[in-house]
Amino acid sequence: MLVTITQASRLVGKARKTIYAHAKSGKVSLSKFGDGRTGVDTSELHRVYGDFKEDVTPSPLQNNENVTNGNAVLEMLDELKKENVLMREEMQKLRGEIKNLNNRLEHKPLPSESQPLSKPAPVKSDNEITSIMARIKARHKETYK
Repeated sequence: MLVTITQASRLVGKARKTIYAHAKSGKVSLSKFGDGRTGVDTSELHRVYGDFKEDVTPSPLQNNENVTNGNAVLEMLDELKKENVLMREEMQKLRGEIKNLNNRLEHKPLPSESQPLSKPAPVKSDNEITSIMARIKARHKETYK
């Protein structure tokens, strides 16, 4: 169980300053409460200091802010459900956009754009390709002389 430094000092009979000094030297490991306050686990206290001086079971601190009633929890759950639905819709929309972008990258027409297929460019023979390459090489030599 996580307790505050003040509670820990009472349990082990040490000053708060001593517990902080032991934490700084690495003898004791400190932890954090959910709200960011510093605390120490009772098992850590028992490991370092042995049996507790007080025969009291430490009770966790309660803040009015941390205590919620059932209605507040239900309201929060409803809000989370609504947010979940909105996020699922957004994910679906983004998946559609990704699919659209992938189609564009692959030069696939969108399903809504039904275009007639054009004829493929005529295939050049090996002789035509060879003669084109020869002309390109000749121009290159003339340019970079």
